[in-house]
Amino acid sequence: MTQRFLIAMVPCLLLACTMDDHDTTAPDARPWDGKVRVHGALRAMMHEGQTGAMVTLDSMLPNPHLYAVGALADLSGEVTIGGGKAYLSYPEAEGRTEVTTRSAAGAALLVSAVVPSWQSVSTRHAIRFEELDEEIARLAAAAGMSLDRRFPFLLEGDFEDLHWHVIDGSRLTAGGASHEDHGAASIKTKRDRA
Repeated sequence: MTQRFLIAMVPCLLLACTMDDHDTTAPDARPWDGKVRVHGALRAMMHEGQTGAMVTLDSMLPNPHLYAVGALADLSGEVTIGGGKAYLSYPEAEGRTEVTTRSAAGAALLVSAVVPSWQSVSTRHAIRFEELDEEIARLAAAAGMSLDRRFPFLLEGDFEDLHWHVIDGSRLTAGGASHEDHGAASIKTKRDRA
């Protein structure tokens, strides 16, 4: 099963290209502009309870080159944007989630980049979860990316198993500000290789 995921990795790492000051290509063919934009702040959201909308998705879309991840306003779910298409995940009863593609929502935290073209870097060996950060850094450095700056990346390949969560702010206990508290208030899902 080959799947593409935003901001997660295994065999093929697609890195945003760096901008060349002498680039004369058409605007849609230009590489990444070197900017990763952050709307909101994790600390303010978790420790200060600032969960209101810091940005609306409609203000950023349509944009076929937009890639982003974040938490929806009031911690009502999560958002992933890939190639300008928004996927909003909401918690439901009985530990299930609903995914919709509408973009009329606000985000309490959103990390985004506009990437018109990607650079592909491949690896042939399996990468364990515990090695993921180190392998991303190694592959990015080998591709010429600066590890001193934030950069967007996509993961594409065969995954043994995937685990993810969708935050459910209604399940967050009063004063629950730790990562553990937020994890406990999330709907957890996994998919094993078929």
